[in-house]
Amino acid sequence: MKKIVYSLIVLAVIAVLAGCTGQTPTSQSGYANPTALVEAGWLAENIASENVKIIASHATKDSYEFDGHIPGAVYLDYKTDIVDENNPTPNQMASREKVQTLLQSLGIENSDTVVVYDDTNNMIAARVYNVLKFYGHSDVRLLNGGKNAWTKAGGELTTEKTAVTGSDYTARDKPAKSYVDLEYVYNNLNNPDVQIVDVRPTDQYTGENVRPGIGRDGGHIPGAINAPGGMTLNNDKTIKSYEELKAFYAERGVSMDKKIIVYCHNGMLASYSWYVLTELVGHPDVAIYDGSSLEWTNNPKVPLVKGAEPGAPPADLPPL
Repeated sequence: MKKIVYSLIVLAVIAVLAGCTGQTPTSQSGYANPTALVEAGWLAENIASENVKIIASHATKDSYEFDGHIPGAVYLDYKTDIVDENNPTPNQMASREKVQTLLQSLGIENSDTVVVYDDTNNMIAARVYNVLKFYGHSDVRLLNGGKNAWTKAGGELTTEKTAVTGSDYTARDKPAKSYVDLEYVYNNLNNPDVQIVDVRPTDQYTGENVRPGIGRDGGHIPGAINAPGGMTLNNDKTIKSYEELKAFYAERGVSMDKKIIVYCHNGMLASYSWYVLTELVGHPDVAIYDGSSLEWTNNPKVPLVKGAEPGAPPADLPPL
């Protein structure tokens, strides 16, 4: 039934893409994990497959319901569905049990290919991608350019709610090396084998732009370099090529030989940068500090630096 419903959409999108490019685009070559990023043409060709599930992480539910979504996509509210609402720091990743129950309710099977997209700039979708990966889903893919890329390629939208049959999905525990807390970051401030990367816009890194909830008038973690995640996007919100990404991180001083800890305002942009560094660039050891600036700046026991320079932590840090 699913194949019949989507067949016309598939043919229409493929035809448009073929007319524009002469072929059906797939993910760009050169990425470390080339299946982690898919183009609209790939989704059009595979949307009718029973084991391809689409998660629409639109910015709002109204956007999903009234503005339209990709046919067959189920809605995930990133502000509540994948968040630990009992954590005093906003937007922290939900527990394994909560995510497992969510995926069961969305009809996701462990063996499914899950394509995640959003209607903004890939950041929300990357957070969902990150949550699924951390809890053990092996085949997750990001739609390059999201909803905009789909419609630009000729893909149709629907406002019909997708019917779902529940599943018996099983999630695993988060990998400890890829998800670190404030204490871990603090204890590694002077570790020469660990590099901290602040992926916020530069004016937030310096402390010139202090977002709501940030304590002590802003700034950054001592020693952190600045590599804004938004600078890895093209103007149309698609992700830059492998060569461009490598050049960007090299220019910003991001090491490919050290453990990297990425952080941002509340974990969202850090998840996107984790995705780019890990899945597309191929860095072997990247961790997210999920508490990020919201947690760090509101803890008076940890050091903070303002300005454009990374600064340095005290040589002898007292125990927390």
